[in-house]
Amino acid sequence: MRPSSGNRATPAARTTFRSRSSTAARSAAGAYEADSLAFAFPEANGACLKLAACLYTVTPDEHFIIDRLPGMPQVVIASPCSGHGFKFGTVFGEVLADMAGGAKPAFDLSMFSLARFGAA
Repeated sequence: MRPSSGNRATPAARTTFRSRSSTAARSAAGAYEADSLAFAFPEANGACLKLAACLYTVTPDEHFIIDRLPGMPQVVIASPCSGHGFKFGTVFGEVLADMAGGAKPAFDLSMFSLARFGAA
């Protein structure tokens, strides 16, 4: 939802963005993103110079991996799965510190086990 401030991009500014952007870039960015840019950053209301897709890691079941490496219990592994795991950074730190230090984590980690994917 957009804030209702008096500093809105004019319809002419939105038209300028649309006319100066390439069709391919506009399709990739989408109408909402283009309008949002014109609204929030009218000074940046120019031709799109570069677009890039956001790539991220994710497990097949979309849950983290927190476990010990099979056959090497001294090795702790974790996959926070990109941005999703960022929100849980403090918990990951606590759990991984406990595991690396030989302490039992305070949380049940069974749903994050490598075993859920079958034999390695």
